[in-house]
Amino acid sequence: MRDSTQTMYHRFAGLVLRHPFGILLAAALGVILSLLMTATQLTFQTNRLDLIASGNHYRQLGDAYDREFEALPGDVIVVIRAERPEAAKALATALAQRWATDPHIDQVWYRINVDALKNKALLYLSPDDLMALRQKLQDHQAFLEELTAAPTVQHLLALINREMSTALVGQVFTGFLQDDHQAKEPPDLSLLVALLQQLNQALDAPHAYQSP
Repeated sequence: MRDSTQTMYHRFAGLVLRHPFGILLAAALGVILSLLMTATQLTFQTNRLDLIASGNHYRQLGDAYDREFEALPGDVIVVIRAERPEAAKALATALAQRWATDPHIDQVWYRINVDALKNKALLYLSPDDLMALRQKLQDHQAFLEELTAAPTVQHLLALINREMSTALVGQVFTGFLQDDHQAKEPPDLSLLVALLQQLNQALDAPHAYQSP
């Protein structure tokens, strides 16, 4: 093995001695080609997400977020805290309008389209709110099924009248059994009030009716 290695070295040395200019030319071409490839193809990836496969689900979500919000280096998130949500919204709008004309700020994001989140609205409710909503749907299951079978205004008002009558009768009878100091919750008329308001406004053109 040692003799064959020495023989290979001797042959290579002999090739270099016989063609010195060819070897130097080949080396020079190799260096030029390496520099050209380095200048045109070598890049540095500083994003840690590049360590994750491009087909990864979370990687795809991150790429979609970057495309949606056009993330730039040096982003600043401003949090506004106020006792009234209206005051916070007014301040956010005022700041956005002012910063939008600032030449030192590239982009201002202060309002996004939430239509894509509407089908996930239940995910933002607390467990207690979800249980309360489930109970309401169960309590009014017959009402919803009958309304779905015949979704007319006349039928809807008749069903609401029946629900109100049942609630009032139940409150009258249970009132005799309750303590005088115990708070009595009145029937919820918010749906009826909202419905009548929309019907009344729909009569005044060009208001478009919006189902409550």
